[in-house]
Amino acid sequence: MEANFNPMRSVWIFTFLFVLEGYHCEVLIGGLFNDTGEDHIGNMEELAFNFAAHQISESYKSSGNGVELSVHTRRYFPDRNSSVANEKVCELMSLGVAGIFGPQYGDSYHIVQAICDAREIPHVQTRWDPQQRTSSCLVNLYPYPYFLAKVFPAIVEKWEWTHYLILYENTDSLVRINPLLEHEFNTSIAVKLRRIVADDILGYRPLLREIKESEESNIVLDCNIEMLPEILKQAQQIGMMGSDHSFLITNLDFHTLDLEPYQYGGANITGIRFFDPQDENFIKTIEDLNAYNRDKFSYKNEELEQIRPEAFSLGAALIYDAVFLYANAVTASLDEDSKRPVPMECDNAEYSWTHGHSIMMYMKLSKFSGLTGEIKFDYEGFRSEFSVDIVELSESGIVKVGKWSTTDVIRMERAEAPTINETSYSLKNKTFRLVLALNSPYAMRKKSYQTLTGNDQYEGFCIDLIAEISKMNDNFTVDLKIDPEGKSGTNKNGTWNGMIGFIQRGQADLACADITINREREEAVDITSPFMDLGIAILYKKPQNQSPGFFSFLSPFNTEVWILVVTAYVTVSVLFFIMGRISPYEWRNPFPCIDDPDELENQFTLSNSFWFTIGALMQQGSEIAPVSVSTRMAAGVWWFFTLIMVACYTANLAAFLTIETPSEDFTNVKELYENPEVEYGLMKNGATETFFMTSSNDLYQKMYQHMKDNADRVITKNAEEGVLRAEDVNRKYAFLMESSQIEYEMERHCTLTQVGKPIDSKGYGIAMKKDSWYLGLFSQSILKMQEEGTLNDLKRKWWKEKYATACAKDEPDEAETLGLPNLGGVFIVLGTGVLLAMVIAVFEQLFYVWSVSKEEGISMKERLKSELKFFLRCRGTVKHIGSEEDSNNNPEITY
Repeated sequence: MEANFNPMRSVWIFTFLFVLEGYHCEVLIGGLFNDTGEDHIGNMEELAFNFAAHQISESYKSSGNGVELSVHTRRYFPDRNSSVANEKVCELMSLGVAGIFGPQYGDSYHIVQAICDAREIPHVQTRWDPQQRTSSCLVNLYPYPYFLAKVFPAIVEKWEWTHYLILYENTDSLVRINPLLEHEFNTSIAVKLRRIVADDILGYRPLLREIKESEESNIVLDCNIEMLPEILKQAQQIGMMGSDHSFLITNLDFHTLDLEPYQYGGANITGIRFFDPQDENFIKTIEDLNAYNRDKFSYKNEELEQIRPEAFSLGAALIYDAVFLYANAVTASLDEDSKRPVPMECDNAEYSWTHGHSIMMYMKLSKFSGLTGEIKFDYEGFRSEFSVDIVELSESGIVKVGKWSTTDVIRMERAEAPTINETSYSLKNKTFRLVLALNSPYAMRKKSYQTLTGNDQYEGFCIDLIAEISKMNDNFTVDLKIDPEGKSGTNKNGTWNGMIGFIQRGQADLACADITINREREEAVDITSPFMDLGIAILYKKPQNQSPGFFSFLSPFNTEVWILVVTAYVTVSVLFFIMGRISPYEWRNPFPCIDDPDELENQFTLSNSFWFTIGALMQQGSEIAPVSVSTRMAAGVWWFFTLIMVACYTANLAAFLTIETPSEDFTNVKELYENPEVEYGLMKNGATETFFMTSSNDLYQKMYQHMKDNADRVITKNAEEGVLRAEDVNRKYAFLMESSQIEYEMERHCTLTQVGKPIDSKGYGIAMKKDSWYLGLFSQSILKMQEEGTLNDLKRKWWKEKYATACAKDEPDEAETLGLPNLGGVFIVLGTGVLLAMVIAVFEQLFYVWSVSKEEGISMKERLKSELKFFLRCRGTVKHIGSEEDSNNNPEITY
């Protein structure tokens, strides 16, 4: 596509089309951008947003027509918290913005759109949105994904690829590349899918090496722009950048890649772009942007990095065009008095801007020529009429080799489109020879009192799966065959046995069972995308319940709580003794009939204090009754503490005495290896054995060597034998098998369970002949069944419903010991109450000393000193009250 955009010319365009009388009109617009952690100058989209507003304002100042845009931006992390997006939008609306742009990333744009719809504020997006819907206050300049995705099948068709491999990053990638799986023009194209997974140490090299060894030369690569340079670099390192490999890159920022290292390798690297970075008008725009950037931010960075035309992203170009489109709409659709809404608060639902819909309607009905070509929307408000350049790498750099548009479809300067007879590739009236292994629940003989023949004598998950695929592809038929070996297939000196051998020898067209997808099998046959995800796990007997021990009564509390209870008991008892001696009100007349006794007695001896607290703790009480405020407060707090502790102990004790705790021999693979009492094994010549044999993990290698050395005792001929060994009550045997099969066995053997999580990740697929043209149809059908939930329904039917055993599921939960997090607050209340009681006791003593010293005519200091000496002796429970003469001669209290 030839870009012909010039910012000054666009000013003349809307000046010419929308001639207005000169007046001053300032319009506020808001932008939401991703917080990159860098300054304004490091965010290209934000810079383009500000630059476009600056150009429009400068044009207004020079010509007197149009609008002057005032920009307000907000930054946040769009994936962290949706409430942040709500806060930022409300901040912008409180300023009185007449339009909101963004955000470009994250999932919070739905919140922004909802608020803009409620307030009738124009919301302009420039993001890829596979769930894009029509909205009265929303316009998205990003091409509608449904139409954009059609360009890639068109390129594949023109290049006459008969097979290719799709490398995808995530579920968003699957949405973008789905047309490559369902294109109707050539059903003979064989398509394979591989997800991009990086090794922690080797990066993408193991995955790329597998692709190279599979001799797949045509690769469609869909991932984010940050991953692409490293993937291409590592592909070159393992020798995939030669003339025998072709890459189709779907990322629309393809033009920003530095492809110079691959120019002379011979690999065909193809991509698409919306604008030509070498166009003179485009280069002039970038020069103006750099000048604006330099003038505005040079004080922050003396050596400000210049933006190169080829590094200008599509997102930045789209938001640049969006600001110009919005300015045109505001200029043409509103008068001076209605261009700026009043500030609005989000919590005030009564006010909305009455002119927002007018601006949006004008934007959707107008045509505009910008950096990304002609911008035009259909009747639903989607940008559905656009064109892109098809470019590829040559020895001279990136060159344009064609053009694709939604109206002219595709015009290439290279290959012509192949002539294809669409009906010859239909699956209608086609019969497939399907080989099965009698392995429950994938395929098994029907239980019937009648004699069954042909396909009717078999049932299972795989049979239902193929039937569903048949319904989705013209109702083809199948002829069932049974593999007598009952194995997926292993390679022995270049010759495959099992179902893979059936496929290779031409005795069957399809094979469906628990066929694990691995590199070796994919080299021998084609395998569809996985219809089931699983991993290797451990099948073992359910743990036996252990009898309660002699000291189970201590189990309700953990050790930490018991230590704190004992500490609290001792501390409070000692404090009762101290408060009893300090408080004068605890010294009482031992002879109630005598009004003026010679001595007073204290009931809180050290032994009585311990007896009082233990009586409360055991809920029995005692004959001791506190008298003073301080001791009564301390007693109340202690009683509250004992009430809570005894209640918690009693409640939890019942659980510990009635529930038997399971005794587990191991909880994961490492503990299994370290437990000499438990044997472990696997099925011979299966995918599980291959995993342990080829694994680079030291633990798995040691386990495999141990199993190999004891093969007679631990390795089984089939899975049924392993299940029976695991169920044997007379031996401790753990069987390593795939988690999907473990789930099936658990529903039928109530004494068995899965221990730990799967130790790897893999999938089951349907095998077929190499280079089968219908591989893409089968993979597409499986993906569709995953989206619709059909695969989950089939699994539930054959795993949990059909022939399943009603195992008891009402086992009681394991009782949990109460710890400090559960009871910490009670200790805090106790400590606070006792501390307050101590303070009150001190004040009681001080008040008593003051009263007595005043009454006896002695100094308070001398009286306090004598009381303190008596208290510090910490012995004696009788306080002698001397005569007044003795007290004057010797103020010290005797006892």
